[in-house]
Amino acid sequence: MNKFAAVCLGALVFCGLSARRPAPCGAAGMEGLRAAGNSFGLPKLIPARPYQLPDKPWAVGPGPLLPPEVSARLPELGIKLDDWDLWRLEENYSFWRKAGPALWPGVTGVEATPVRLVFPGRYNVLLGHPRPPADCLPFSSRLPAERFCYRKDAVFVHGAFMGDLNGEDTVSVNTLGELDSYGAQVMAPPGYRHDYLANAATQNHELFHAFQNRERKLLPQETGYPRVSRLDYPDKNPELNMLLGLEARILAAALDAGGPALLELMRDFMAVRAERYALLPLKARLIAGYMELIEGTAQYISYAVQLGVNPGLVPLPETISDPRFAGYSAVDNIAAALKPRLAQLHKHQSVKTCVFAYQSGAALALALDRLDPSWKSGLFRTCSGKSCSLDTLVGRLVEPDNTPARLAGVKARYGAASLLAESEADLAELLAADKKLIEEFRALPGPRVRLAFPGTPPDSIGIVAPAKLAEYGAERLYRDGCYGVQYAGGRQYDVEILVKAPGLLNLRSMTLELALPAGAPEVSGIKADSVRQSGGETVYEGNVSLDNGVFKWKGDKLAVGWTGGVPLLSFYPAK
Repeated sequence: MNKFAAVCLGALVFCGLSARRPAPCGAAGMEGLRAAGNSFGLPKLIPARPYQLPDKPWAVGPGPLLPPEVSARLPELGIKLDDWDLWRLEENYSFWRKAGPALWPGVTGVEATPVRLVFPGRYNVLLGHPRPPADCLPFSSRLPAERFCYRKDAVFVHGAFMGDLNGEDTVSVNTLGELDSYGAQVMAPPGYRHDYLANAATQNHELFHAFQNRERKLLPQETGYPRVSRLDYPDKNPELNMLLGLEARILAAALDAGGPALLELMRDFMAVRAERYALLPLKARLIAGYMELIEGTAQYISYAVQLGVNPGLVPLPETISDPRFAGYSAVDNIAAALKPRLAQLHKHQSVKTCVFAYQSGAALALALDRLDPSWKSGLFRTCSGKSCSLDTLVGRLVEPDNTPARLAGVKARYGAASLLAESEADLAELLAADKKLIEEFRALPGPRVRLAFPGTPPDSIGIVAPAKLAEYGAERLYRDGCYGVQYAGGRQYDVEILVKAPGLLNLRSMTLELALPAGAPEVSGIKADSVRQSGGETVYEGNVSLDNGVFKWKGDKLAVGWTGGVPLLSFYPAK
């Protein structure tokens, strides 16, 4: 990871490349409700879906999937979970059994993926984890923790993501009822109802990430991999954003093309991509290609679930009787949904944190379906790293033509000049808005604390937070709170932040300032073998632990000082 590292939109999966194994990460479907990220749901574009069934009387009521021991404890935990929620997961598994082989040949292990049902700020319910964390409590002595257990929530997320939990790739999702409450709170009047298939698409996106991860474990490990994350992409360059916009317009045209016309469009695409990549540093090319390969194919799955036609897919009888289910799509709405998104890829909101890769990657996957129907076979066991991405697969199938004449023709046909003007205006507006957000952070009331990491190279410091960011000058604001800091590697957090606190990172000093909730303790809960005073600091050494309801950390050395009336906690790397 590097100093710009952060996590996916609304997610807790750390997004970065490493010499060992890139971690796939997913975007929270609900981010789109705040018009601030990628959303898999497009309920406004989807007409009522007719049931794809020969006879609706096959519908039956839901059988009891929720053990009574679980139901009995839920009221005191303050969460709502019922049999419908579990049947909705069963429908995902049924989708993969019935439609999966045609959609993605070789997909396996979907039903074996542990699932965490997230009720933000309250509790999480973990299902089917072979090694539950020690603090995940069984609901009763008769119900093994491996089947159902619950633990305090420290995620603060509405949406979905896939990440490691106690050594196992685990998909975290919300129930439809939880998404209803969140949607009504942030963008809709009371009575908001989240779309069933939008939620299913998001969940299957993350289940597909777990499959990708299992497949890539079979790849040989590469050496000399640069440390990069999705924040390394230079998103404040109007020329680059304009070229990305040209690529997107070509991909939109390619959604309706086949045969020689498709080949010509993809030659246009490859010519523009070559021009854009020539302006990018290696690490930015790597992360963009990686994101298209991983997130683009998962988004392709999302579109197939929500908007595609899946011949022969008959829902479970219980699903048919689900009052939230309106049937699978009877016509292919993917192109209609994807084109408006591709039309926005020259805008900064689509470029930052490589969000564009979800849409450009999905469009490339759809083109590859027509260029080479066998392209998906064994993909994640063979394609990863510095030499393989979706565009390299296209390049093997399409004879390139990167001549100046072709590039000039593409720029003229797709309006490069107007795209550049839009990108420039968009960026100016963004910088003004980000500056204002940082000023508002400085004015927030309540206690402050700063975190520093002396002796740790900047490229080894990652802030784990939702990638809902503002950046101006040498400062980056994590607007929706920070969950922790990773600097030693090998763990999700080195410093865990237990409260939802927005943070401002100084990119020069790599000091993170947090605005804590009122009444939060700034400095307390520190234990160590020895304590001494040195240069105006209190230095704790030997078996140091910090756990005060705000921070949780263990290490060899921690120093506490003050700068401008604000406590400064300096976390030193292990010796």
